[in-house]
Amino acid sequence: MARNITSLGAKESDFLTSLAAKGKTIFTGREVRELLGLSSTPKLLLSRLERKGWVKRLERDRYLLVPLEAGPERLWSEDATLVAMALAPEGALAYWSAIRHWGWTDQLPRTVFVQMMRRRANSIVEALGVTYRFVTVRPIRFFGVIEERADHRTFRVTDREKTVIDILDRIDLSGGSGQVIQTLEEAVEELRWDRLDGYLRRFRSRTVPKRLGFLVEALPLKVPDREHRLAEWQRLIGRGISLLDPGGPALGPIITRWRVRVNVHGLIPESFTSL
Repeated sequence: MARNITSLGAKESDFLTSLAAKGKTIFTGREVRELLGLSSTPKLLLSRLERKGWVKRLERDRYLLVPLEAGPERLWSEDATLVAMALAPEGALAYWSAIRHWGWTDQLPRTVFVQMMRRRANSIVEALGVTYRFVTVRPIRFFGVIEERADHRTFRVTDREKTVIDILDRIDLSGGSGQVIQTLEEAVEELRWDRLDGYLRRFRSRTVPKRLGFLVEALPLKVPDREHRLAEWQRLIGRGISLLDPGGPALGPIITRWRVRVNVHGLIPESFTSL
């Protein structure tokens, strides 16, 4: 199916046709230069195409080609997952976005969270009505990433087990403590617990095992080899007292077994916190 290109000049039409022929929907200034054989980015050309609604600027030096489905009004919805991967090809969907991907919540986060090893110039990008947040982690903690497919294209996301580790580490990026608890309840039967054990050691956090162990006991969750697993996790915890929810006040009962302060009200049975 051909585009309606009556509003375009010959040079603009040739450029869009070349992009479409290469299957390019998101492109950079460098790719434009190579495509047209120029020594610099044709900013005037891109500006005209943006004004006419054929190109959308995602961020500095990165653009999106508006698809044919947009119609004459140039209205369409681009998959936010694929835009995220275009903005950070080396990154992976994580935290609340990964929770959503694995079907552990019905909520649709307003922000797409991408985990990556290298810090971007802009950690937050607003593009096409969507907020993208890029979270930098140490290379040692960037693992458990797999490829999935959407709209005949691939994207990267943390696997189920790494997602659980990440959300216990960054509750603030995962919908809050209530969402994290709901996620654990939804995920418990889908997790490969031996793999999660390995990830827990590899992640090298003294706090994540505290939160995980406490929640497994308090909810309670039906974890295979539960008592043995809890004992192993206890060997990984640090000496200090950690907050169950790092975004909450330093108030509430302390569970000495896990060295965690339960500063979340109404989510954990009172009978457990009073022990």
